[in-house]
Order: sequence, then structure tokens, then C-alpha cells
Amino acid sequence: MAAVLTTSLIFPLSITGPAAALPHLTAEFDAAPLLPWIVTAYNAAFAAFLLLGGLLADWLGVHRIYAIGVCLFAAAAGALALGSTPELLVVARAIAGVGAAAATTGGTALLSNAAGPERRGRAFGALGTIMGAGLAFGPLLSSLVVGHLGWRGVFAVPAVLAAIALILLACAGSFQRAPRLPRPALGSALLFTGAFLALTVGVGEIPPRGLGDPLVATALGGALLLCVASATLGRAAASPLVPAALLHSRQFLALVTAAGALMAVFVPLVVFLPLALSERGAGEAAVATLALTVPTVVLPSVGARLARRISPTWLACLALGLAAVGLGTTAMSLGLHGNLTALATSLLAVGAAVGLTSGVLDGAALAAVPERVSASAAGVLNTARLASETIALAVAGALILGASVSPDVALAPVAGGLAGLALLALTGVVVLARAPGRG
Repeated sequence: MAAVLTTSLIFPLSITGPAAALPHLTAEFDAAPLLPWIVTAYNAAFAAFLLLGGLLADWLGVHRIYAIGVCLFAAAAGALALGSTPELLVVARAIAGVGAAAATTGGTALLSNAAGPERRGRAFGALGTIMGAGLAFGPLLSSLVVGHLGWRGVFAVPAVLAAIALILLACAGSFQRAPRLPRPALGSALLFTGAFLALTVGVGEIPPRGLGDPLVATALGGALLLCVASATLGRAAASPLVPAALLHSRQFLALVTAAGALMAVFVPLVVFLPLALSERGAGEAAVATLALTVPTVVLPSVGARLARRISPTWLACLALGLAAVGLGTTAMSLGLHGNLTALATSLLAVGAAVGLTSGVLDGAALAAVPERVSASAAGVLNTARLASETIALAVAGALILGASVSPDVALAPVAGGLAGLALLALTGVVVLARAPGRG
């Protein structure tokens, strides 16, 4: 478990960290159009390969895929630290994203299986705390690393931590044999991976280029065609792209819905809140950001204890309701230029909603399905998170950056829309929880 918890800190840092190095990369390399892709390539590959990584882990064994993923990530991070051209950095970041996807799906299943029913809540509470710390403090830690070690340090530190995780995994014992499962629908999974990559590129380019840009239109059209091809091929395959056991579990579907919605409403605030409050002063922006992010670090263990008293599905409902209230009052506070106390209280509610469920939803979702498909379940869960987050970020970015008003005023209707999304997800979770059928 120590190896999985170590890598659960590395991967969020790798999402948020390189942004701190971009000014230094810009000064060293004369390739401005490629530099944003040093950030985007990792995120796109990470999101796109989660489902495929889960299928491979269930087929070949979660230990094996986890180890391969960490090795791939460590090698790519080492290449990044030694990189000499922007092109190499972009390719290495994409490879690191593939490795992170394999290690995340394999590692989540590995943690669930190793902890067992008795310790699963505590293990995933620790996972949520570490992941929350990585996301919340990743930019600050990365800025400190860049200040002391230069931009190469942002990539060298994760490489060293990944090597430590491999040592911890080796010390834990020999790999378990993979269960004898049918070969998954790899062709369908590869087409889905291509569709997700195209979707990520297309949605990510909407804010700077506009919806009518040829690259955006081609990427989104290609994503649709690849998705249709994936579904068609999947129906003809002996094994479905998504195992039937996942689709038959109402609790799993409810928890996936909640997890995706909570990331969709949280991440746009984390990204755009500092910009929105920049005109109010650095102090106010810092207080508001801390109110939003600190609960994601301190509350996962509380959520794990709470999940032992009430159903995780109803905990998810509570979190979505809390997020909707917090986002609604955030919208009113921003729109009316309310005081800092009111805004921070609203943001605290949103952060608490995410913190109380961070890690808890992962453990409960994997516990709701058979162990033989736990890695596929982790892939579906994390794909839902990343897809929701990617689309929400693109839409929020287009609305805020393209608005003719100040960023704080532009963020107000976005927060209101996110509140509506939380309520819609809450309705879906309640319907799934109360629907008749297999649970």
C-alpha cells in the first residue's frame, strides 16, 4: 500500500506542477506554440488511457500493470528532466501520462484488494488525503522546486519518487497471478482511447481558437466517429468494452456519477478563482483559495469514518447537495461583490463536499463490483472524473476568458451553472439509488 500511496501523490503533482515551470521553459526554448502542450500532453494521455489501463490490469494482473505504469512514468520523467528540445518534452509528457494512467488503475485496484473490507475505508481515506494535498499544494510545491532546482527539478523529483515506489513495491513481495479472464475488447478500447484523446484536444482548444476553428471541428468530429466505431466494434466483440458487472451495479453507477460531477464543479473553481479575484488583491485571493482547497486535505479521513455509519451513496448525495448550496451562494456573493467572509464560507462548503468524498467514493465503488473487474471499475471511475473535469474546464474557460466583464463577475454565472450541474447529478444519484434491480 505504501507504493500506491506514494504514486497517488506524484500523479496530481504532475498535473499541476509543470505550469509553474512554463515561464522558465519559455525563456529557454523558442517554441511558444508547443509549450502549452508540455502541460496538456500529460493530462490528455492520462485521461485517455485510463479505461484501457483498467481492462489490461484485469486481464494481465493489477500488480503487473501497476509496475509497468510506474516504470514507464519514471523513465519518461527522467527523460523530461534531461530533455533538450520542446518536442522531446511533449512526447515524454505524453508517455508519462500513459504510465500514470496504467499505474492509477492498477494501483487503485491493488489498494482495494490489499486493504480488504475491514481496512478499505481507512486506506482510501488516506488516499483521498494524499491526492487532495497533491492537487491543493501542487502549484506551491512546484514553485518552490523550480526556485531551488530550476525547471528540470519539477520532472526530476517525480522520477525519484516513482523509483522509490518501485522499491517499495518490490519489498512488498512477489506479484500475484492474473485471474483467468477472457481477452478484453482491445480494439474497441483503443478506438475509445483515440476518441478521448481527440475530445480532449478539441475541447482544450476551444477557448483560444473558438468552436468554428478547423482544428477544433476536426478533433470533435473525429472523436464522435471514433466513439461510434468503438461502440460498434465493442458490440461485436466477445467481451464488452465495459464489463457487464459494472453496468449492472446501480451503486457503482451512482458513485461514478457523483465522482464525475464533484470534479466537474470543483476543478473550474480551483483554476479560475485566483484569476477572478486578482483585482481584489493577493490576500483576498489567497484566503478564498485556501477556503476551497484546505478541506480536500483535512476531511477525507472524516469522510471515511462517516461512510462507516451511513451508505456511501447517501454520503455522495449529501456532498452533492452541499456543493450545490456552496456554489449557489458563491455565485450570489461574486455577482453582488459580497464580502470575503461570505465568499470564503461558500467556498468552504464546496471544498468540504469534495473532501468528505475524496477517496471514499473510490473505495465504495470498487467494493460494489466483483474483485475480478476492480481495475476496469477504477478505469471507468477515473475516466468519468477526467472527462467531466475536461469538459467543465473548457466551457468555464470559454465563458470567463471570452466575457466582456471582469473575471469575478464572469465567474458568478459559471458558479451558478455548476450549482445546477450538482443538483442534476444529485437527482441522478437518487434515482439510481432508489431504482429497482441489482445493486
